[in-house]
Amino acid sequence: MPHQLATQDPRFSSLSVTRSDSSSSPGLPRRFSELHVGSPPPDLPPRPILPTIYINDLPVELVGEIMVKHSELEWYAPAVDGQVCRYWRTTVLSTPRAWARIKFERVREFPSESAWKLWIERAASTPLDVRILVHRGWSLHENALEYMVSALLNKADSIVSLDISGVRRSFFLTPFHVLRHLRIDGWSLKLPEYPHDGKFRVASMPALRSLTLGDIPCDPFAASGAVPPLSELSLSHNNNWHSLIWHSHQALTSLSLHCCGPWASGEGHSIEFPSLLFLSLYDIPSFKPYITPPRLQTLHEASDSVSDSFPQPVASLTEYGVLNMTASCDNPRFHVEKLHKEFPNLVKLSLRATAEDTIAFFQELAQHPACFPNLRWVEAENYSESRSTFNDVEITIMEDCLVGRTQAALSVPLKASFWEPGRNREIPLFFADVCHYPLLFSRVMLTRISGPRCGVVTATRT
Repeated sequence: MPHQLATQDPRFSSLSVTRSDSSSSPGLPRRFSELHVGSPPPDLPPRPILPTIYINDLPVELVGEIMVKHSELEWYAPAVDGQVCRYWRTTVLSTPRAWARIKFERVREFPSESAWKLWIERAASTPLDVRILVHRGWSLHENALEYMVSALLNKADSIVSLDISGVRRSFFLTPFHVLRHLRIDGWSLKLPEYPHDGKFRVASMPALRSLTLGDIPCDPFAASGAVPPLSELSLSHNNNWHSLIWHSHQALTSLSLHCCGPWASGEGHSIEFPSLLFLSLYDIPSFKPYITPPRLQTLHEASDSVSDSFPQPVASLTEYGVLNMTASCDNPRFHVEKLHKEFPNLVKLSLRATAEDTIAFFQELAQHPACFPNLRWVEAENYSESRSTFNDVEITIMEDCLVGRTQAALSVPLKASFWEPGRNREIPLFFADVCHYPLLFSRVMLTRISGPRCGVVTATRT
């Protein structure tokens, strides 16, 4: 046995073995009595013994980095970490980056004015990422928002990202030299400052790249070079959006328009978006026929936007999501051949319509197996007033259609998922599942469209 170990594993080659005589221990099996371990082989260095290191023994800089990571998970982490012990409090107070993220989202309590100013001061000159979303019907929040915004304006040169609801006209008079992302949802409810005429000016924001406005006139952002051409733009409930589109169309990679009215009839000639990759349209009629997006990859649309078509096929499009509250088989979007001509290379498709229209679409997919040769995933939702899920009979019909299509085309099986409440969606639509503009949908409509937390149940047949 010891000779076999020595020959099978070189680690045992240096072991000298002394075996006790079996006669001296009658009735006991032969065993090893001593193992004399020699020096390890040269190719196997000794394993180091790692000492136990406590967090308070780490350098202050390393503990500070841990606290910064904690603040990325929970923005209020510095206030919690500072109460653990004196060492942690000293460390977090000497780490301004831990105080640089501020996220108030629909909370019922806000900090006092003194506490808020102290938090801002502890961030020092660190770039700030601020998100303050309030319930706009509460006067208490209006008062809190006023002193919170006032303190932020004193740190305007440090803010790189700002997401805020309910601002006053004077907010735009302060220049933001390093601001890259700005999202504003609606005016303050303070009537003396409410700009009914829409006439106001915007100070310089030379670094701005992403802009989201809800019920805020966007003309001043395009005037006088207040902002550079934007790469991301999202507008909601804004009828004067054309100048900002012309201002940024060459640089835009993402564009979302929601309830902004039709494209101006005076802008009859075509407009090209050479860099546009993502487009979301909700109730934006007469816009698509005038635009050319040669690199567009994702299109989400609903309401009056659905019936329009691009002036030419979009071969680059791989994801298409459609929500039509008044779905009809007369709509060109529900004809597979017409949709294939416009988007021939689709890979993912999200269809939210009534059960009858959805079944009709699946049946057309089976009847035209040559259409959408790259299509791999279809997500469907029963979008009707009576119910929001498909029954077993409807699902079986649609699954049979997919099986027939796969057999006819001899292609990779097409997967389908049928939505039911309580699960995450595979293809979330921007205007229904992502943005949640308070001004875009009423509370009832938001609940109707997205549910508590939308999801899918996959049903695949091979």
